Order: sequence, then C-alpha cells, then structure tokens
Amino acid sequence: MTRDSFNTLVSQLEVAWSGRQEGLLRHTVRWVMLGYITLLGALLGGLLLLAAGVVLAVKFQSFGGTLIAGMVALTGALTAAFVFGALWVRFDPPPGLELSEEDHPDLHALIAETSEVAGGVRFHRVILDSEMNASVVQNPRLGVLGWYRAYLVLGLPLLESLDVEEFKAVLAHEFAHVAGADGKTGAWLHRTRTTWERVVAHMSSGPYCPFVARFFNWFWPRFNSRAFILSRFNEFAADRISAQAVSPEALARGLQRLAIQSERLEDELWDPLERKFLGSEALPEDVMERMSTLLRRSPDPRQAEMWLRRVLGKSKDGGASHPSLGDRLAQLGFKPTETALFLDQLAPAASAAEELLRPSFLAKSRAVFSRQWLAEALKSPRNSPAGRSSRQEVRSVKEAWNRIAALSRLDGLEKIQPEVLALLERRPNHSGALYLRGCHLAAKGDPNSTKFLEQAAADPTLSVRAFETLASFYAQLGRTAETATMRERAERHERELRSALVERNHVTREDSFLPHDLCAREIESLRETLEREPVVRRAWVGAKQVKHFPTWRYLIVIVDVRWPAFKPVSERAQKELIARILENWEADGYVHALRLDEGTRATLRAMKRGMADCSLYRRS
Repeated sequence: MTRDSFNTLVSQLEVAWSGRQEGLLRHTVRWVMLGYITLLGALLGGLLLLAAGVVLAVKFQSFGGTLIAGMVALTGALTAAFVFGALWVRFDPPPGLELSEEDHPDLHALIAETSEVAGGVRFHRVILDSEMNASVVQNPRLGVLGWYRAYLVLGLPLLESLDVEEFKAVLAHEFAHVAGADGKTGAWLHRTRTTWERVVAHMSSGPYCPFVARFFNWFWPRFNSRAFILSRFNEFAADRISAQAVSPEALARGLQRLAIQSERLEDELWDPLERKFLGSEALPEDVMERMSTLLRRSPDPRQAEMWLRRVLGKSKDGGASHPSLGDRLAQLGFKPTETALFLDQLAPAASAAEELLRPSFLAKSRAVFSRQWLAEALKSPRNSPAGRSSRQEVRSVKEAWNRIAALSRLDGLEKIQPEVLALLERRPNHSGALYLRGCHLAAKGDPNSTKFLEQAAADPTLSVRAFETLASFYAQLGRTAETATMRERAERHERELRSALVERNHVTREDSFLPHDLCAREIESLRETLEREPVVRRAWVGAKQVKHFPTWRYLIVIVDVRWPAFKPVSERAQKELIARILENWEADGYVHALRLDEGTRATLRAMKRGMADCSLYRRS
C-alpha cells in the first residue's frame, strides 16, 4: 500500500468512525486479536509439522521416508523458530541521562503532584534527552506477551522552552495517555502497535513463511490506520484531562510556545548547521549550548507570529498520529488565529529547566548532548575529509555554473567572462562554459572562438546552437562555404538529436549494454550519493549501446531500494529519491535511473550479460 492509499484509507475511516471512539476502540482490538491468532496459528502449524516429521521418521525408516520426514521436520522447525523469533521483540531503554529523585527532588515532586491529579502513574526511570518532546515509553520485556517497563522521557529543549505551569500541563497530557480505564486501553493499543511494527518488519524481511509475511503486509496498514485514528482521538482526550488537571490556558500556551520554538530552531539553528555540514566549515562542538541561548532569547514578535502561522497553516498528514495544532487549540476553546501567548515574551522569565534542575547539571547535560550530536554528525560519510572535499568541489562547480547561467541573461556575455574563465580553469571540458566563451569571442570577431565552439559542439545538447553561432561568425567574415557547412551541420544535428532523445527515452531487456567508462571521481561521487540514502541497498551501472551520438554516453543506473515493507510509501517519495540521486551525482552524459522491481529485473539481467561486473555499490 502506498502512502497516498494509506492517507486515503485514514481519511475514509476517520469519517466513518467520527464520534464513535468506543466503537473504534473495540474494532481495533479485534484487529489486534486477528494478528495474534494468525501468529499463534503459524507457530502451531510449524510445531505440528515438526511433530509430523518426527512421526514419519519413526514410522518410515527407509532412506526416502527419512529424507521426506527430515524435510517436513526442518520446515516446521524453521517456521516455528522464525515466528517465535518475531514474537520475542527486544526494545532498548530510551537513551539519555537519568534524572534520579535523589539528585532532582523538585522535579520528582512536581511529577508526583501532577500524577495525583492526572490518574496516578508510576515510572521505573525518568530520562532526559536532547529532543523537543516529552513522552511515556513502555517497553515490553516479553515481546508481544507484554510485562512492560515504563519510562518518562523529558527533552531538555522542551524544559528550556516552557515555564513550570506549562510543563506541568504537558506532563498531565502524557500521564493521561496511560491512566484511567480508557487511557490504559489506549496505552495498551499504542504499545501493541509499536511492538507489532517491529514484528511486521521482522516478518517482511525474513525468507521463511511467505504466506504469513504476505498476510502481515496486508494486515499492517489496515490495523495501523485504525490505530492512528484512535491515537488522534486519544490526543484530544489527553488534552481535556490536562486542561482539567492544570488549566486550558497553560496547555494552549505550552503547545503554541513549543510549535513556535520548533520552527525557530529549524530556521535559526538546524538549517544553518546543515549548510555548514554541506560546506567546508567545521561543525560546532557546543550545539546544545547554542540552542539553549537561542531558546532563552525572545525573537521579534512579527517573526514569532510568522512561525505560528506557518504551523497553523500546515495541512493534516494522513500518516500523523497527532492532530494539527489548530484542531487541538479549537478543542481547548481557543480560535486558531488567537494566541494565549505574548509573542514579544516568547522565552519564559524562568524556564522549567532553570526552576527544576541544578545549573551545574544543566551545563553538564548540554555538554554531553553536544558531544553526542557532534559524534553522530562526524560518523556520516558526507563529513569525511574526502567526502567533504569532493562534495564541495561538485557543489562549487554547480553553483558557479548556475550563477553564470543566471547572470548571462541579466548582464550579458561581457560581464560574466571572468567567471567563465575561472570555471574553465577548474573544468576545461565544461561544455556550457566553452559555449559562452566561444559566443563572446565570436561577437568580437576573434578567430579563437571557433576552437571553443567546436569543443562545445561535442555536447549534443549544445551542438545545434554552437553550429548556428559558427555559421553567423563565418557569415560576418564573408566565408559562404563554411557558413553553409555549419548551417547544414546544425540542421543534421537537430534531426539526430530528436532521434537520440527518443532512443534514450526508454530502456528494455532487448537493448544491448556495454561496461560503463566512469572515472574515479564519478564513481566516488555516486557511491557517496547512494550512501546518503539509507533505503538504497545496491546499485548497478552500465551503458546502453545507442545508434545516435554514440560518443554521448547513455548511462543506466539501477538501484535496489528497500523501503520498510510495513510503512506505506508514496509514488512521489519514490520519484523524489531517484531525482535526488540524479541531482547529487556529478556525471557527464545522459543518465537514466531506474528502481529495481518486477518490471526492471529483466533489464538488469540483460545488463549483467553485457558486462563482467556492473555492480558498483552495496551497502555494508
């Protein structure tokens, strides 16, 4: 099921179950039971096959009988082991720093006070992490059989964004998810959904039990869509409990403040850091300290209002388990356009972090999270010395050419010549720069223009314009024979270019393939590009043998993409993946990228027959 189909299903179910939360709850529980029955049936079937194999081995002791019995028993044992392995899902504790009651008595006192008014919840541990979020995490010790350990996870940026009353309202909201009869049932469904997601991932990726895997690929999006809608209903219910336990104003202020600060961090912290990451600048060692400084400083009220309107303007995602901010504010009795905040005082006078945690611990936690962030960033292949150098080279060439192309339309050829020459010094065979240099010299009547234009004409996409410019140049000199020759070449190349583009518009197994002739720089660039896409597992590269412009290489890239089978993926997302690969890979020639599927497997087999080894990338 694609993401678009999943969103459509969610919308249909949301309309069908509107105002009937209890009915949806019972309906979703029945879907859970269906999953359990199927798993237990597969496990029982495997055990029965194992027992049947043993019985056959005892009853028929001939060679053939023993062989058949062994195959039956092995099939049953593998099936049972696979299903049992899927059932025994392990969850690691949430990462972060533990906030013990001994070290942080004020925080634990507030947690206990809020718990009393929001349903009475107990936690095994309280964890501080670096996210702008708060959550209750319940990990099963026995896989789908349960026996849960509860963690309260608090984000340091969240604590630094809210005052104590707003933080208390957020806590009450989280406690409401796991307190009371409805809350406990909803929490059970949420835990079950999280566990089933891991189970279905295991089932979908395993080589055994194809029928069970097919069932769960059908089952998961249908169960998940109902669980998503129920999660939205539960969010509204948790908001109501929080508003009663603390106040609607405190919760509304907290929701708005978190929404604005999240957008602000994207614009003023993460986007600039991403530009550093893509460039050659060193990454900072104090990212959490910078975040803290930013959160403690109120922005311009007009900018804060813009961020709030941006969040309120976001459409509801069918795959999101939380309602939109506007819907949540409306449920609390606030119009989406009105704010419970003073936008010129976005940063609280005293944050919950400052009120509830010691200054020395805050400084220590920021330093720890900064080191963790930097370590993760430096692990990326994009940030290796070779990767940064190669990426900066590619990015600079592309940016230089884009700038030249834009300025040529605005300022004319004369003013851009220094930049054209600088680009040619770095890439002497850059066809676009060769063409612009040749046009400039031809306009001045310089005979050297012919050399640049002839070189540019080697690029079939520029050959017609290059020959037409040469024809005009020779016409100015009165050289009629050369003028006629250039015009004839321009017409011939235009006809052949149309045929070449038609020839390059499709790839089939009937085509003939040749080994690629990529240089080391192009190979390394492609590998780095693919490494940045986690869903790409393998890639093969070859060249299609063509009739028109055979020196204009036609490269075929086939990528094996493994999207999680339990998560719906839209056609748009798949096309965007291919577009990103083509955009980020710097290669000369005409490139055609394909995803490996039932329609392209035959093409890959034909490509493999045409060359000894076309495999270029395999994720380790």
